[in-house]
Amino acid sequence: MNEIEKTFYNMDDVKRRAFKAYFKRFGEYAAQPSSDVDFFEIAGKNYVVLSNVNGILAVYRIYNDGRLKFLKKYPKEISEQYQPIGKT
Repeated sequence: MNEIEKTFYNMDDVKRRAFKAYFKRFGEYAAQPSSDVDFFEIAGKNYVVLSNVNGILAVYRIYNDGRLKFLKKYPKEISEQYQPIGKT
């Protein structure tokens, strides 16, 4: 995985805001993400991924000013990292 190693973002804050944005968008009865999130840097752009055992639930782009944007389509490098449990 291409995890972000050096960045000026407060990762705990990004994680908290990603969870808040996810439940605001999908509602309180949305699928529960795992408590761990993944951070990626691809082509100079930063992403945070919420997932669970079934796969990716939401991907947010992290902008330079710290804003998060929900992505309907995201880089294939992210989806290649996730395989739902029980599927091969």
